[in-house]
Parts: sequence; structure tokens; C-alpha cells
Amino acid sequence: MSTLTIQVLNNSGNSKIYYLFYQPFSAQFTPMACVTQKSTTITNNKAATFMVEMPSAVVCGTSPNIPLAPGVNVNIEESTIITPPQSVSIGVQGNDPYFPSIDAEATGGNWAKISTTRYDSNPDAHLFCGLGVVQASGRVTPSCVWEIEPISSYPVPDPPQPLVFYISSDPNLDIGTITTAKDAVPAVAVDFTGTGGTFCLVTQLSNGSFQVNPPSDDTKLGRRE
Repeated sequence: MSTLTIQVLNNSGNSKIYYLFYQPFSAQFTPMACVTQKSTTITNNKAATFMVEMPSAVVCGTSPNIPLAPGVNVNIEESTIITPPQSVSIGVQGNDPYFPSIDAEATGGNWAKISTTRYDSNPDAHLFCGLGVVQASGRVTPSCVWEIEPISSYPVPDPPQPLVFYISSDPNLDIGTITTAKDAVPAVAVDFTGTGGTFCLVTQLSNGSFQVNPPSDDTKLGRRE
């Protein structure tokens, strides 16, 4: 799939920092979205440009004494890039999850299958796994996470990412912050589903709300940061 581009034009009258997070896939367990990208400070009439890559890694970590929920900032402790379809096993040493092996095998039509073995850990460690996005810098940032339990399987559908993304200027966010469109205020959805477009211009207006142009391949509307 081509890289998607979301450009955010700041017409709010004030300097802003913009954040990008992804709509998680649907599952019986509950994937929670994390902020994947953060702009620099964008002055009025300037624009932030987000190059949106699809998840290509699995991640894991812990959230000591803090259950995963909107507002919690997660730090991934380990990540590994996969070539789907693959099965990924999560091992746990003490309270620390890790990836001991990745197997290229059928996953029942899924993009990946993440499985845990039997382990004993402190429930207050709040072990989690999820999907990650490899940024241009090579850094892996989480796109969604969920808490894990022993002897469990977490199938990730193919494709692993709906073509729905969110832009927010909520100053309480940062990279790795778990959030939703309801909790990040203000926020707006950018939906590329079925459009064939790879570019979308979003404008923040003087009242703080966002205006979303229909996705297209026309980047002439864009303004550079």
C-alpha cells in the first residue's frame, strides 16, 4: 500500500502541536490506540505533515501499577518486525515480556497470531503487547496495545489496520499516550476507506474545530511546514 499523507493546516490563530493516532482493529480482546506521531510546534498559517505508515512490528512491555486506559503513556520494552503471516510467541522472565521466537507459519488467514505461554508475574506489572509502526528514523512507536494473560492467543486480522486515523491538538497527549477520539479533545477522523486517495488536508479553524477535505491524490492543496 502507498504511504498515506495527512497535512494539518493551522488556521487557529495560535501555535499548536498536532498528534496522530490510529483506529485499532476490531477483536474480542480490546486493542487501545496510542499516539504514534507528534509534530513540532506549528505556528498560525503553517502546516504539519504526517507520513502515515502501516503497522509492521509487534511490541511488548509493562505498565507497572497502572492498568492500561486512556491517558496512560506506555513505553515499549521490545519490538520485532514481522513478515506476515507469522506466529509470534511472547515469553516472560520475571515481570518482563520478550519475543523468544517468530515462526513463518499459517495463522488461519490472519496477519499475525500473538500467543503467550504459561508464566507467573505480578498482576500489577500489567504486561501488554500490541502493534508498532516503524518511523522514518527507525524508531518503533506503538499504534495499539492491549494487556495480555498467560496461555492466551491474540489473532491480528489481515489487514491489521483500518484506514481510519485521527488528528488531535490535545496538549495532554504525547507519543505512546493511550487515547480515543472521545478522550482526545479536540480530535477529528480522517477516513481513507474506499476513497483510493493517499492525501488528505485537515484544517484547524479559529474556533478550534477541524475541517477535513475529502482524501484525494491532489497534493497541490498542501502547504509545507
